Amino acid sequence: RRAPPPPSPQIFRLEVTLEELCQGTTKRVRVDLLTREGPRVVRRPTTVEVTIPRGARGGHCIVVPAGDAGEEVALVLHERPHPRFERSGADLGTSVRVTLAEALLGFRRTLRHVDGTDLTVRSPRGVTRPGELLVSRGKGMPRGAGGG
Repeated sequence: RRAPPPPSPQIFRLEVTLEELCQGTTKRVRVDLLTREGPRVVRRPTTVEVTIPRGARGGHCIVVPAGDAGEEVALVLHERPHPRFERSGADLGTSVRVTLAEALLGFRRTLRHVDGTDLTVRSPRGVTRPGELLVSRGKGMPRGAGGG
């Protein structure tokens, strides 16, 4: 006789911040496992530990052990909207308001990056036009497991 196949992992959504996705982190998460006790199915609160790799993105699925009977849970990462930055793959974008004088004469701004460092942005020589895109190479999300 063959052993029964292991049960499929139960799937849960895990809300994460852009900072957590950028830097990577370990979180303890409470989930309600559904387990069988005879003919009944009961909820059993369980805490699992999950390591979110640097550069992971929303939709990335992490499977971790849960419980004593060899159960597993699948945690699907859901990226919370960030108040300043938007993510597109490994690229991060934000908008900066400038005055007319700054657009004509130049400007310099220091922004707090999602990795916790300060990022200084300077306008190029000449006039800055509305909607102009300034690029800071190497300042996007790290490329990692499930990353951009």
